[in-house]
Amino acid sequence: RPLLVCDAETTVRAAMQAMQQGHRGYVVITADGTARTRLTGIFTERDVLLRVIDGGRNPMEIRIGDVMTRDPETLPVDARIACAQARCSRAISRRW
Repeated sequence: RPLLVCDAETTVRAAMQAMQQGHRGYVVITADGTARTRLTGIFTERDVLLRVIDGGRNPMEIRIGDVMTRDPETLPVDARIACAQARCSRAISRRW
């Protein structure tokens, strides 16, 4: 499936509609809204709940750049599964 990509100026409502139509729980945000440029953030269903709804913000007015998770951790394309598991374990440990 193609990646859902947008830029930080996209409204939360537009991102949510793309997520719904694409049956995805996330949208990745890049510098120019294409998959060819640097990743700047990710916007997930969790961000909708915690940063938009719980914050009492209007999804039709707020830009995704204001509520996205900035600079998410990434792995190289050729990373091994064990490396991904180790990173996930460390991230979960930091949350608790």
